[in-house]
Amino acid sequence: MTPTTHLSAAAETAGPAAVLFDLDGTLVDSERLWLEVVRGRLDSAGRSASPALLAEFEGLTTSEAARRLIALTGESASGDRVAEELEMSAIEVFSGRLPWIAGAPEALRSLREAGIPLGLVTSSSRRWVAAVERSLPLGRFDAVITADDVLRAKPHPEPYLRAAELLGAEPGACIVFEDSAVGAMAATAAGCRLVHVAPDRHCDAGSSADHLPDLRSVTAPWVRGLFAMDAELR
Repeated sequence: MTPTTHLSAAAETAGPAAVLFDLDGTLVDSERLWLEVVRGRLDSAGRSASPALLAEFEGLTTSEAARRLIALTGESASGDRVAEELEMSAIEVFSGRLPWIAGAPEALRSLREAGIPLGLVTSSSRRWVAAVERSLPLGRFDAVITADDVLRAKPHPEPYLRAAELLGAEPGACIVFEDSAVGAMAATAAGCRLVHVAPDRHCDAGSSADHLPDLRSVTAPWVRGLFAMDAELR
């Protein structure tokens, strides 16, 4: 999808109040490594990890994933203990193996240079974000919302509503980049403009969402063009 059309002068200068990014699977390819950890946990419990089953763990907090694993495997460990073990295993796997999603650093640089406010909105913990930062230079965000900062994680809209509030922006004036179904639900429920980022369309992000295979086409002019097109249609 390329936002190119004839726009009014006012629309051409318009832009989103903020751009909000999910982290895992959207900016960094940690989702694949996370699912390796989940697969290992299922394998050790003698449970076959089909692609469909693994997809159910995309976008979940470690606490939610722990509850799901306990229900699937019947293991007796507490949810808090399983969540802690999952997070520590994933952080260990990240070391030296964590790549960017294609185009992510360039997209962030373009938006920062244009002065567009940026938010990072993730279902992961602050410790997880710090581990990612040790592997890849995420750079400065104007607002960061983690699982530790909200009462209700995605797919509830609270994380995106909280980020918009911190940035002094109306949710409807924010563009969100998300890869998972739960993230897409959260962004849409918050009233944000959703762009689904994934190499395929396995996530039901809704018919109104644009789809990109990665972030290579995302620049400040691209984002402004998308926002302006929406404004023209309203």
